[in-house]
Amino acid sequence: MDKMTRRDLLKAIVAGSGGIVAAGFLPEKWLKPVVKSGVLPVHAQASAPTPGPTQTPDYIQGDYYETGDGQPVGILAFAFVSSQPIPAFNNSESTNSLSSTKVGVEFPVEGKDVTLFVDDVIESTKKTDAYGYVEWAIDWDFSQITSIDPNFGATLRFEIDGGTVFDEVEVLPWA
Repeated sequence: MDKMTRRDLLKAIVAGSGGIVAAGFLPEKWLKPVVKSGVLPVHAQASAPTPGPTQTPDYIQGDYYETGDGQPVGILAFAFVSSQPIPAFNNSESTNSLSSTKVGVEFPVEGKDVTLFVDDVIESTKKTDAYGYVEWAIDWDFSQITSIDPNFGATLRFEIDGGTVFDEVEVLPWA
């Protein structure tokens, strides 16, 4: 019998102890793997996810008319919001109280927040009604923060969607 070297002895010890440790991790009976692998068909690999509902932009059109008999006492600022472009209208077409006749616009957007600024000062934010309509009464008696001096006029800015969509109207001085 050959003489065992120290190196051979260490190899045998390591191999024996490694086998005992490894045996603890091996199952008693071999089973088929649970995970099956496969390849998706070509059309499934290239399919894009189904898009969700798209957000369409809304449109706003604002205007005003003077209130009072004979001598104006203020203005009624109003705006319409629609999901489609709104045909332009002018001040002479809007001299009747639109809030009472509820003319509305085609494709109105109900419940949309509209903010009115008078000369860059916020008047307030209101929601549109079922006709896509919202209004503000602004007196010329200087009782409101956003009162308008009839001698100088003002700029009305109607905003939706955080100011990304807006309409501006010049209030002319009363003559």
